[in-house]
Amino acid sequence: MALLVTSAGPSFGDRFDAQIMRSPLEAQLLFVQDRIRLMMRVQGATRPRDLVAAPRFAALL
Repeated sequence: MALLVTSAGPSFGDRFDAQIMRSPLEAQLLFVQDRIRLMMRVQGATRPRDLVAAPRFAALL
């Protein structure tokens, strides 16, 4: 699953593939960080602690 970065940078999939070769744990952290940023954008949250765990957002996970 590849999430595209809005800038001209590489896609999430490209970064994840490169990162997993170096450090699997770091690659997992990268995945979680990108998922949190996506959820923050969708919900309009300014801080991670403002995220809401609701069924309607579960489809994005």
